[in-house]
Amino acid sequence: MNENKHSWLKQNWMQLASLILSAVLLAVVLEQQNTIGNLERRILGLNNDLERVNDSVYSISGRVADGIEQAGQPVETSDLKPTGLDREQKALLAEMSVTLKSWQEDTKAVLVVKLGETSFEIPMAAAGNGTYTAPLSLPTEGQQELTMAVAVERDGVFTRQELGGWGYVSMLLPYQRNGWGGPAWEGYQDGVLTLSPDTCFDICDREYQSVRVNDPQFRVYRNGALVWEEAAYLDPNLTQESYYTYYLEDTAYFADAAAERPEPVEIACAPGDEILVAFACTDDSGLGYEFTHTRLTITETGPEEAAPLMSDESPRLHWPE
Repeated sequence: MNENKHSWLKQNWMQLASLILSAVLLAVVLEQQNTIGNLERRILGLNNDLERVNDSVYSISGRVADGIEQAGQPVETSDLKPTGLDREQKALLAEMSVTLKSWQEDTKAVLVVKLGETSFEIPMAAAGNGTYTAPLSLPTEGQQELTMAVAVERDGVFTRQELGGWGYVSMLLPYQRNGWGGPAWEGYQDGVLTLSPDTCFDICDREYQSVRVNDPQFRVYRNGALVWEEAAYLDPNLTQESYYTYYLEDTAYFADAAAERPEPVEIACAPGDEILVAFACTDDSGLGYEFTHTRLTITETGPEEAAPLMSDESPRLHWPE
């Protein structure tokens, strides 16, 4: 019996040794995997800590840069205020004022104006308490960008600060285009274009508040010639909320199912014609405005909306005599 057992152990000791070695190796591998996992978590934590440090450094450096930039800027506040209209020169009158962070008796300020491709300077007058002002006369014709800066001299040291820009001088006018609806047309048949009763327009002031305008009208031009114009209708429901929207047709029948729709606006036209639908009004000074609502091109198959022109960004002005 002992001889058989000894013979069996002799024959299988390699297998037992292999099993024991495999078990040891498995334990070692598991321990290494656990160690590697711990190292990976530590590395991930260190990376997160490093990212937080970098974010803090960037935030601090950004605040420092902003502080340095603001410290180097001489202006505390600035304001561009329209003051009127020059009918003879067809220009907008305005006043730019700046208040400096620090000043003394001999401090000088110059307003640097760039209008389109033209640049000029205007000496600013001291108005007390560090405030300096300069009058402006800005032509309203054309699509000219307006930017301004102020140059300050104090103790022989010159500093300059940008004051901002306006895409067009017309952005400073009393009336601005606020919104419009449509589409401007609802049908076309046998050379007749029928305009939509949903065609509407509203105006806001420089503070983006809806305003009630004088002499509101819708106009239609065919190939540049005026072919139709009528007074616009104010929506009474929105008026109660101090919001003034003007429609091409009287909207009273919208609220009364039994009421008949007014006669639709129809414009005779032919393929190749260019149609412009516009909204016109005047402000309290008598200055007339005409805003583009929609441009249409008449094709063989009917009207197609045309791309607006660059000039449509500003109103066409009609100066009182």
